[in-house]
Amino acid sequence: MYAIGILGKEAQSLKIVPIAGNKISRLEPKVRGVGDNEPANSTLEEMTPQQKLAETTAIWGIKRDIEKAKKKLALKQDEDPDTHINLDVKMKMLV
Repeated sequence: MYAIGILGKEAQSLKIVPIAGNKISRLEPKVRGVGDNEPANSTLEEMTPQQKLAETTAIWGIKRDIEKAKKKLALKQDEDPDTHINLDVKMKMLV
């Protein structure tokens, strides 16, 4: 049989209470406004649903899905300035 001990720091008392159904769970008291350590800006809240999906796929996805996402990203990329420079050099070499 399991029991839980509740310590009252102010009253300096300890109560031992049996747990119903003998199920153990971890309970941590949290008081609103006291010790709130939430970050001001969460990176997850700033991400779009597509970015969240891509991040999740990159971490937990199977190899096929990761490769598919990389190909899709490569197709959606805008023009790279370095590409134009290389293309101009190659065109001059051909002419």
